[in-house]
Amino acid sequence: MTGTGRSTSPLVPPPPPAISAADASRLARDHFRVVASAEPLGSHQDRNFLLTSTDGAHRLFKIANPGTSVAELEAQSVATRLVAEAAPWIRVPLVLDPETGADSETGASTVPVLEHEGQSVPARVLGYLDGDTLSGSGHLAPRAVRALGQLAAQVDLALVDFEHPGALRESQWDLRRAAEVLAVLLRVAACVHAVIADTDLTSSTDRSVSLFHQLTCWLDDHLADEHLSARALADNQFLSARYIRKVFAEHGTTVSGYVKQRRLQMIRNDLLDPRQDFVRVSVIAARWGFRDPSVFSRAFHSAFGGQPAALPPPPRGRLVIG
Repeated sequence: MTGTGRSTSPLVPPPPPAISAADASRLARDHFRVVASAEPLGSHQDRNFLLTSTDGAHRLFKIANPGTSVAELEAQSVATRLVAEAAPWIRVPLVLDPETGADSETGASTVPVLEHEGQSVPARVLGYLDGDTLSGSGHLAPRAVRALGQLAAQVDLALVDFEHPGALRESQWDLRRAAEVLAVLLRVAACVHAVIADTDLTSSTDRSVSLFHQLTCWLDDHLADEHLSARALADNQFLSARYIRKVFAEHGTTVSGYVKQRRLQMIRNDLLDPRQDFVRVSVIAARWGFRDPSVFSRAFHSAFGGQPAALPPPPRGRLVIG
């Protein structure tokens, strides 16, 4: 779990990458041979930009959410090309081939994975479809509803034989998974609240502080994993291990140092919990990732100046019956 987005469940994607319009313009030029200005567009999970070239032509620059795989994006591009061929009267956004700078003839062009501030993000440039949404009127006439049904049927027929590895994915919009998605989102919300409450949003160090909270929140949720490491954290957050080490260094610690400190604190809390008075110390230590008793003993003594046996006995409450 992260403080502001990435969870342990693939059903809840991480936050979209933080990319400015100037960065988007540069990335489009360097990776897609498109020289244009970039204007941010709204999106729930991705970063979308309207690219406008000097001749007034428009394209859509879509920088995908870090949780989206290249295979998923290529599946979308192939499916779009199939629809365009089977039903050419349907307007679809065809993908640009990054190698040729022209519309891809198959839709199966390689999706470049761009590096931006330590984050790896897949991206595509597509045709831009101008138009309005159907939500403005508040009412859809029967004719419009019938047209939507016809359009859906035409798309289904175009994709009747479509198969692609990227089409097999878990989705948070699958109502069969609603309970799992809700449980994850509630835990994310709790972490977000903690971050906001502990962060000065006007400070120039907002981003570093917020990211540090995000990373440590995920670590706190995985302290019992004996394989917890900077690499595991980097893989989950779609950041480089080097960038993560830099963030922790800015806060005077390391990933391993933070994990060790938090594990020892959780062990100490359990040892002082009267409900766990009869649980062996070695069991509690192993629960929090310390499988080697001698390593745990040295670490605990270094952190708290003594062995667990030197801790005061847990307070005992009075048993009341009736």
